[in-house]
Amino acid sequence: MENQKNSHIKWAITISMLIAASFLIYMSFIYNLPHMYDYLGPAVNINAQQKDLYTSLASYDRESQYPFIQSDIDNVFYVIEPNKDVELFDYNYGNFSKVKNVKKMELTVDCHGQKIPVTMSYITRNGKTIGYGNFVSLSSKNMYSYAFFKLCNAPKNYDGSADFLLFVDFNSENVFSFKKQYSMIFEVNSKTKKVSKVLNPNDQAISIKTGKPRDDFFIVDDDIINSYDNQILFVSSRNYKQSSEFYGADVFSKKDRNTPSSLIASKVVDEFVRQDKDEIIYLQKSKNHQSGSFCLMSKTKNNSKNTVLRTFDGDFKENYIRCGDFLIDKATMTLYDLVENTESVLMGISINDIKCFAVSPDKTKIIFAENLNNQVQRIVFYDLNIKRFKSIERYDAFLGDFINLSFVNNDIVSYVKPSKSPNTPFCNFIISWDKVFSTIP
Repeated sequence: MENQKNSHIKWAITISMLIAASFLIYMSFIYNLPHMYDYLGPAVNINAQQKDLYTSLASYDRESQYPFIQSDIDNVFYVIEPNKDVELFDYNYGNFSKVKNVKKMELTVDCHGQKIPVTMSYITRNGKTIGYGNFVSLSSKNMYSYAFFKLCNAPKNYDGSADFLLFVDFNSENVFSFKKQYSMIFEVNSKTKKVSKVLNPNDQAISIKTGKPRDDFFIVDDDIINSYDNQILFVSSRNYKQSSEFYGADVFSKKDRNTPSSLIASKVVDEFVRQDKDEIIYLQKSKNHQSGSFCLMSKTKNNSKNTVLRTFDGDFKENYIRCGDFLIDKATMTLYDLVENTESVLMGISINDIKCFAVSPDKTKIIFAENLNNQVQRIVFYDLNIKRFKSIERYDAFLGDFINLSFVNNDIVSYVKPSKSPNTPFCNFIISWDKVFSTIP
């Protein structure tokens, strides 16, 4: 990683000597394309038979300059390129094809005084709307040089003047990640194209590090958004001083832009918060938080009752890893479904350095990405019904921070691995679960 940082610095200095400073802002978008050799490390001996086996598993295995990123609709992916409209693709039986009849919406979004123009590409399927747009600036005068926009349906019973919500992520390091974190929210009237702030950011403090408004005033991710029912939920650290470590956060709800925010819970341990039926679920430090324990909590939507659903021993960051609605105790390999409040012990398997994991929609399968010793990586496919697993160990099993490990549906797994060419640094890799268990010894 030190070599990676040094190469980044040397490259940035060289570019700055050759071209105008304003162009560097644009290049920062391109620069987030990871280079294969930054992730591979020393070569590991993989014989030809193993290579052929890995390749034969794939129903899709192709290199590209920009990755296919999974959307919130099954089998639909999107592709982001600088200064181009976001494109949407259907995945079907090993092939990607452009989505037909994609609608466009031209918007101007006021982000702390900077009026950002964006073209949203969006579709509606089975009553669910998703849309994406991106912005890259060439001007050094702008507060924001990059912004990613996500469009979705407004919660039911929302203010009738708006039919969509619009979320903004300003972190260019997340550009190719399918799990983004948003720090601004707007409502959109698709007929009038009017864009209005849902939260009033006037009391938003300024970050000492960046000189920009703190991006922790409003925090949501895609999982929180997908759980919205009849109100907006978000996490905020507005009441805490910033530091290098996690400094605290609270959960708020908001009915619409015309009603004030309501405090749901304080001192939560991370950004997990969900609406489930008539309850709001979150993770909170236990009252005796000096012991390091934390609790799975529920609160009725009318804020009348708090209930401890489960208590977890140990430190959240040190002893556990969460992905989506699921939490894993790394010591006991116990998988917790935080929404259903159930648990399952993963028998016969030990994973020391979990990079990330994903659980299938029907909750019968789980896949892990793990860093092993000597730069070797491992992908583990675990069947929760039969308590058996298969694994692949390679030096190039997945691509660092841009793995995008997910289930396309209950039987298809998608992730990104390194390519063989620095000009096309991404390789989208899609595997059938049944083929993994029938092919790998």
